[in-house]
Amino acid sequence: MRIIAGSKKGIHLASFKNRAVRPTTDRTKEVIFNVLRNYIEGSLVLDIFSGTGSLGIEALSRGAAKAVFIDNDRNAQKILQDNLNRSGFLEFSEIITLPATHGLKKLSNANQKFDLIFADPPYKGSLAKETIQLLEHYDLIASEGWLTMEHSDKTNLVNIAENYTLQSQRRQGDTQLSFYQNV
Repeated sequence: MRIIAGSKKGIHLASFKNRAVRPTTDRTKEVIFNVLRNYIEGSLVLDIFSGTGSLGIEALSRGAAKAVFIDNDRNAQKILQDNLNRSGFLEFSEIITLPATHGLKKLSNANQKFDLIFADPPYKGSLAKETIQLLEHYDLIASEGWLTMEHSDKTNLVNIAENYTLQSQRRQGDTQLSFYQNV
């Protein structure tokens, strides 16, 4: 796994040794950032279920101003910290080691708004739908901001968002990418 573009292009990122963990592939990152390429520069980014932090770090490499990472796994936090040190982005980052529900509430209480939100919840269960509903409830996406939800291709998220417009969907193997905008 590596940073694929921007100021830190080519830097290799640490990953999980556990094969049960499903990191975002370089190809999937390319698709995501091709869709969002005009919205990254100077943006405030939130990476939920961040794991290794590859999406938030990729955004920083491409010119995002700051990234906030939420993941409740302590091992993921160590890998994320290592990846932020490797890439030199630690000073432009905040790590929240809490379950997503608590992390999102904390950000809402601080009146945070994000231009780009990446969410890659575990495919099992209904976390993708619940995350969209929480983001709407806590009003965390800035006006004209984007949410990219990485989810199972078996999960239908077409009519789940009340306040966000589904702009595009892309499929990568068994992964579906849903791009919502707060318009």
